[in-house]
Amino acid sequence: MRTLFLSILVCCFISNASAQIHVSASAVGNQTGTDWANAYSDLQTAIYEATAGDTIWVAEGIYKPLLDTLGNIPSQPETRSFWLKNGVVVYGGFNGSETSLSQRDPFNQKATLEAEVDSATFAEHVLWIYPNINNTAILDGFIVQNGKATANAAAKSGAGMILYGDAQFYNIHFRNNISNQHGTVYSSNSSSLFVRCRFENNQTVLYDGAACNFNFSDIEMYNCVFDGNQAGRFGAAITTVESDLLVQNGTFFGNSAGNNVFQFSTSGQINLKNCIFDSQTAPTPVGTSGATVNFFESIMPMDNSWLILCPTCIGASPTYTNLGAGDYSLAAGSEGIDETLTVSPVNPYADFAGNTRSIGASMDMGAYENQGSVGVVDGHAKTQLLAFPNPASTRLNVQVGGAITRISIYNTAGQEVQVEREAAFSVQQLPAGLYLLQVTTLDEVQATRFVKQ
Repeated sequence: MRTLFLSILVCCFISNASAQIHVSASAVGNQTGTDWANAYSDLQTAIYEATAGDTIWVAEGIYKPLLDTLGNIPSQPETRSFWLKNGVVVYGGFNGSETSLSQRDPFNQKATLEAEVDSATFAEHVLWIYPNINNTAILDGFIVQNGKATANAAAKSGAGMILYGDAQFYNIHFRNNISNQHGTVYSSNSSSLFVRCRFENNQTVLYDGAACNFNFSDIEMYNCVFDGNQAGRFGAAITTVESDLLVQNGTFFGNSAGNNVFQFSTSGQINLKNCIFDSQTAPTPVGTSGATVNFFESIMPMDNSWLILCPTCIGASPTYTNLGAGDYSLAAGSEGIDETLTVSPVNPYADFAGNTRSIGASMDMGAYENQGSVGVVDGHAKTQLLAFPNPASTRLNVQVGGAITRISIYNTAGQEVQVEREAAFSVQQLPAGLYLLQVTTLDEVQATRFVKQ
């Protein structure tokens, strides 16, 4: 997968900007966009008037799609969508008084792109990224909500965004979008970047990829959160078709589907690195039929069959700061803090909250980097679980700190095939293959892998 969109690109646009355009939903001035007092009140008008090199500053507020790319108002309100322009950077995160870009707060002052264009009439696609758009088009600091790609829509997918071109998306919160068929974000032939994005409470009624459905695309996602998404069939979080995908430092919580939380079909290279997959995932969280799927240094449920196929993964349940408030940052002492290996690829972006990555000994897993005092050594490292000999042919020995209460052995299908309570036992009856060994002590639960010859 090729490397996408270095942040220096953004800096180039800022330094060479030919105009700085202001937008505020409460503006009462002359609507020229030259400053906050005379800001445009309609965001799409500002985008229509902008040219390559311009930056658009958007204050907190609710904005609804109005104009098509020719500057006309579509006769059918539900067909209205926001769209982007090449070379134009659209920033949300302002309160309407800032004089420099550094003063904005895209985490707490997002502007809202609202699909309810008229009373009880909803846009079918909040955003529509056309095929001619390239990765010089940037959207940063927005909520995208309430799109409804119904069964009567021309495109029954992509209620949050139809992505046919290439673009960069930073600090975008896709929430409460409903697609009849596929994907709150539905892409085709796109090479796009998502950084610090959240996909929350989105739904596909019939089919796949409640949060994202990527087709014939090359997508990179860093420090993103997927929570509460629901698919009618496959892929509550993500579905891909003949696509390459990198998800680094993703946090997945409470997503559900008729079958799998993920579905990677046909061809493609899928890399999931430094992610956290919660215990509410389906019994087999990943379905694949032809794609090459690789997990690296991630946390997943202890009984997850894919844990066996990821030598650098951890079977554990992390502790979050405040789940009730949707805060998926790791609490002090949680599994996942300082867990990644020093040989891991460096994450080039700030974490979900905008904080520096790699605080402490190494980078944390998931979308957040714990900013507190570091130095807590997690349980599985502290007790150094060992299983030997490995490979084993007749007997296996377990060495672990603490009194053993249960030893469970799982096959690659995630089935528990043997239970023991002593530190040395026979494995002679097991078929040859790879197994997950889960050891429960009075203090903790740990896991490792062994090969039966």
